[in-house]
Amino acid sequence: MIVYGLSSCNAQADAGFKPEFVAGHSLGELAALVAGGCISNEDVAELVWHRAIAMSTGGAENIVGEDVEMKTSSKGGMAAVLGKGAANIEPITPNVYVANRNAPQQLVISGESSAVLQESNRLSNQGFKVVQLKVGDAFHTPFMKDAETTFSTKVRSVGLRKPT
Repeated sequence: MIVYGLSSCNAQADAGFKPEFVAGHSLGELAALVAGGCISNEDVAELVWHRAIAMSTGGAENIVGEDVEMKTSSKGGMAAVLGKGAANIEPITPNVYVANRNAPQQLVISGESSAVLQESNRLSNQGFKVVQLKVGDAFHTPFMKDAETTFSTKVRSVGLRKPT
């Protein structure tokens, strides 16, 4: 995904286009930072690696030098919810959060695995199509706080320039 975003940005820049504004969601935020001139290609490569490590380990306490201890199990899950009005859904099951409102007819929920399944069943019974996503954690939820803390430290160490 990041390679596609960067190659698209580079191709547009080579053609003489310069963005008036940039935006991205999740990993796409890093491509947007490159497109905006806030970080270099070298910076983004380093940040992508550190983001992956932070999200895969559960935090900096599992990183020792070059050795990385990956999480061996996850309690998190995600599901895409599709159907008329899906973007207006507010989960009612505890430990389930809206991860992203992709379109008026699509929403992604995330949270503790069994809670996501419970919410998925509830929404399916209301007529929504629910697709369980093959992910390793409850991304875009408070469950990722350790990864957020670890990664934000790395972003601060790289530094962000003003958009160009």
